[in-house]
Amino acid sequence: MRQPRCELSSDFVHIIQRGLGRRALFEDDVDKKRYLDTLKRMMGEYDVSILAWTLTTNHIHLLVKTTPALFMQ
Repeated sequence: MRQPRCELSSDFVHIIQRGLGRRALFEDDVDKKRYLDTLKRMMGEYDVSILAWTLTTNHIHLLVKTTPALFMQ
């Protein structure tokens, strides 16, 4: 397993999440809606903006704009 990065060279981060063994993360649209609602709530709690996203059955891509200091804690 790859270790998380400690430093960022940009305010933009591409985040990928995959289901374990490429299994499904979402069973239906209700699951996807719940994930997006949680993501929206977390954006309000942290200094991040989600510029682009895609949710597939077994993985997620997020393009996030933040301050590098946020990830260096």
